[in-house]
Amino acid sequence: MDHKAIAGMLTNSLDLASPPIALAFVESTPGNGASVDAMPAPSACSFWRRAETGIFFASAKAHFNCPVGAMVMGFDLPKDVCDELMGLVGTMEQHGITYRIFRTFRTDGFFID
Repeated sequence: MDHKAIAGMLTNSLDLASPPIALAFVESTPGNGASVDAMPAPSACSFWRRAETGIFFASAKAHFNCPVGAMVMGFDLPKDVCDELMGLVGTMEQHGITYRIFRTFRTDGFFID
């Protein structure tokens, strides 16, 4: 079954409003997609919206405008991005955001409150 057929099956079976997207960690730019490295994105999450419209390539560095997203996606972070991430997490902790996030979700993804 090809990717288009799988996407159609998932869309119909799960009654999705938008087709599913996928990502892959690759060693080089694939020949079937445009690179977005020249177009800075405000966050790693913005690439998910772009993926709804077609195939593209974004290097790890293109994700570094959002240290939290880059870390969650599993990229190796350079020291300056790691430092920024730790600053963001520290700020989140000072404002109680991390507590609220972890209090709201259990490890199985169901709400506690």
